[in-house]
Amino acid sequence: MSPLNRALAIVMGVLSIAVTRASAQSPPAVDTSSHSLPTVMVTADRRLGILGTQTGMVDRVSSEDINRQPVQHLTDALHNIPGVVVLHGGSMGDQPRLIMRGFYGGGETEYAAVLLDGVPLGALSSGVVSWDVIPLPAVREIEVVRGSSSALYGDAAVGGVINILTISGAPTPLRWRIAGGSYATVDGSAAWSGPVGRRTASLFGSRRHSDGYRDHEASDVGALGGSIDLHHSSGSSLALSGLYHGSDGDDPGPLSGELLASSPRASSPFFRFDHRGSHLGRVTLNGWDDIGTASRFSGYLSGETVTADATRTLQLSPDFADTRTRSTRERRLLGSMQLETESLPTPWPQRFSVGMDLSLGHLGSDYRPILMGGPAEYAASPQPGDVDVSGSGTRTAAGWFAHWEHRLATPVRFVVAGRFDEVRDAYRATLPAPLARTTVTHRAFSPKLGLNVSYLSTARQVGNVYVSASRSFKVATLDQLFDQRPIPIPVPPYSVSVSNPQLRPQRGTAVEAGLTHRAMTGAGLTLQGTLAIYRQEMRDELDFDVAQFRYINVGRSLHRGLEIGTRLESGTGSSAFVNLARQSVLARNGANAGRQLKAVPRQVIASGVATRLPARLQGSLTISDVRGAFLDDANARRLPSYTRVDTRVSSTGRSVRFSVDVLNIFNRSLVSTGFPDPSGTDVAYYQPAAGRVVLFGVMSSW
Repeated sequence: MSPLNRALAIVMGVLSIAVTRASAQSPPAVDTSSHSLPTVMVTADRRLGILGTQTGMVDRVSSEDINRQPVQHLTDALHNIPGVVVLHGGSMGDQPRLIMRGFYGGGETEYAAVLLDGVPLGALSSGVVSWDVIPLPAVREIEVVRGSSSALYGDAAVGGVINILTISGAPTPLRWRIAGGSYATVDGSAAWSGPVGRRTASLFGSRRHSDGYRDHEASDVGALGGSIDLHHSSGSSLALSGLYHGSDGDDPGPLSGELLASSPRASSPFFRFDHRGSHLGRVTLNGWDDIGTASRFSGYLSGETVTADATRTLQLSPDFADTRTRSTRERRLLGSMQLETESLPTPWPQRFSVGMDLSLGHLGSDYRPILMGGPAEYAASPQPGDVDVSGSGTRTAAGWFAHWEHRLATPVRFVVAGRFDEVRDAYRATLPAPLARTTVTHRAFSPKLGLNVSYLSTARQVGNVYVSASRSFKVATLDQLFDQRPIPIPVPPYSVSVSNPQLRPQRGTAVEAGLTHRAMTGAGLTLQGTLAIYRQEMRDELDFDVAQFRYINVGRSLHRGLEIGTRLESGTGSSAFVNLARQSVLARNGANAGRQLKAVPRQVIASGVATRLPARLQGSLTISDVRGAFLDDANARRLPSYTRVDTRVSSTGRSVRFSVDVLNIFNRSLVSTGFPDPSGTDVAYYQPAAGRVVLFGVMSSW
């Protein structure tokens, strides 16, 4: 039996057990009308709305979902969502790399707009997100909008939007968790939200250490944050929040196929100096004010600073590498304001929103040489050299958006939305020689038309179908445009940089249709099913060209896919889900026209179950099956497919609970992703995942 068939067999068996247990633990209902379907509210349209009424596919992951599953990192919870794939640059699940609807940044950028309580979270220089800035106990829920979303969220929302909502402003009893286990892993986190005198406040913190599965992979991560109401009434609110995040870790680098087969826990000798450290501080002021009974003005103002030092090796061939240390300093001011109203003078129900987003950022960057050469040179222990490459740049971005929802009839919603963005970038190199400032400006208009029809709406069943057409865009990051790091090459000019200031914005046109159905049985079981199909054509899509060793606009690509999701929940806390995503991401022009873009899997099946067990225990099991990815754009070599099984068993019924998490139960040798040798040899490099990991935990909610 193939791994996929075994996984499906396990899922089907577990689902049957879960349904049986959930039904058995809920007494038969004599009056079946006593069970009504709860309304789920989401903010996918930048305002509160009922889940399923949007003109795109929206998912919600609650804190209860996270607590029931063997989730160690925030991105682990995204496995529950069809069409979302999480790869990892680190073997222990850190350095996550997100794929949404086939859009993959390779750890160098993100193709999704990632928000923290509605405020953008991606780094100014690269757009990459530090996913561990918020500890799991501080997460209230995660909202995910799949697909083209630039009409409301602007730059980078090509693959979708992820909004991490914290417990700020939502009274939450103290909850904490301490866990430890394999590879000297120790993880502690806590969060609380509640009244302090006449005000409401929240506080959270976390600390995690691990020696890592591989040599030279130790890491430390910590976060501290909180919020307090400055003013709150029935018609207005103003709150101040703060966040600090620090990380420090070694990077063992990718392994060649030969070294992976013989020593999967080894560190690459060329990466013995690689290290990363960063510190982020953010302060945010956000609030809202009701204007009459049908309008609201809301907004935020956020300031952040980020300092980072990263020693990074580029292995340019099997026997030659270049290592440099980069120091960056980022400062950014983010702001947004929005007016929403339902008081338009029309005979039909209307909802209208209009607003503006603003970002002002400054980046400083310095490079120091560490080492360059072959194995003999890397056996030495050199001292960092003086700064020999330096520069600074700015990014100013503004976006104006509007969203109009027209109720043609009670079950029909028609949506027209649009957003105009302007992004102005400037950079000036000061070393090795002062150069004139380079300035580029890009503009984009992203419209959207959508229709949502409610085909069923009763106390126990709700069904909606939607169709939409939209445009999206993504501007190259400051690093992709201006990064000065010199790359040694053996021919004139003997040094190049991977950045390219001539990069054009990526632009896409998407058509999507979907269905959401939720139902509650007489026994109190809630069943949810979703179906989405999409087609998204991209032009000027970015890729890293190994031959030129720089970022280029590859021309056109086509993203098509089918996403199916099913979920079953009982009133006793049991749940089960099965998701399937089939996606085709093809180059439309060039030498590789008609071939799949590298590293993007063709099929992903994710499933899981959480249910009560005998002896006052609760158990959960998740299975991920990923296959159909290629190592290169020529599709000459495939990345290994894999099936991973994780589990958690915990005690129940008391304020203090104990848990055991076993990740990669069957101790499979897994490869998350990889890439071919940039020098053109037959050597391939891979990022191995950890073998079996066992963690023992203690958790509580008072």
